[in-house]
Amino acid sequence: MNMPSTPVTKWLLACLALLVIGQFAWILTATPRKPSLSEIINTTPIGEHSLIYEAASDSGGATVGRTYFYYVFERQDSLEKALATLQGQPAFLVTRQSGAIVSVKGQQITAHAKDTVYQYSSLAVLREKGQTLPVNIELTATQPEQ
Repeated sequence: MNMPSTPVTKWLLACLALLVIGQFAWILTATPRKPSLSEIINTTPIGEHSLIYEAASDSGGATVGRTYFYYVFERQDSLEKALATLQGQPAFLVTRQSGAIVSVKGQQITAHAKDTVYQYSSLAVLREKGQTLPVNIELTATQPEQ
């Protein structure tokens, strides 16, 4: 059965096509927002001249609480300088839990997360005395209690 085409139908199809094209363009051009670190919560020594920095971000908005980022990075002169330096660095662990680092033995980090884990890498890089050394991260994660 062949239905006659009306101007309203053509107009609606044109609007729908423009909407689809606009949505497609927005998806292609949208860049993921990098979180803004708010403060350094804790530091844990690793190696001779480096620290594990635990930094918090409040940039999740109303629907996401504080997010915690864990970095292996060289010791900075101040926490403010460390915060600024860590902004563009990759974190080895991103979670909703503070205090996830359990222990550090040599180049082995043991972490435990009891809340949501957004990102995890089992390997980080430690730069000491001109050398690049691998740091293994062992993470145990459990379901948050309801």
